[in-house]
Amino acid sequence: MTLCITGASRREAVFAQCANGGAAIYTAVTARWKYAYSAADNREFLFDRVMDAGETRNRAGAPFCGKALEAMREMTLAFFRAGGGTDAVEGKGWKAYPQKSLSPDPDAHLLIQDSPGFKLDLPGYTDF
Repeated sequence: MTLCITGASRREAVFAQCANGGAAIYTAVTARWKYAYSAADNREFLFDRVMDAGETRNRAGAPFCGKALEAMREMTLAFFRAGGGTDAVEGKGWKAYPQKSLSPDPDAHLLIQDSPGFKLDLPGYTDF
């Protein structure tokens, strides 16, 4: 069965926001690209959804994707700016937040912590 809606228009992109402020991730997805900006670490991500369907390679730093990165960034900024996204946008770019440092403890910030005195003895896992 085919459903045809007369007069319907396609969106150029779908936008999303996860969290707020300095912890937020802002995303735009088109048929070809997925763009994300992480406020927590001030990083951009760009994935080619056609050539890399598994989204395994971040193309944000690739010179040959510079125009796509700029276009996706501008489209995403414009969307959040138009919606009054003051947590996201400042001036012509992303709002800058202080960078948080990470603990050297790999178990820091886990929801479940091992109880005091717990010893894990797995060959290959604890041999370092």
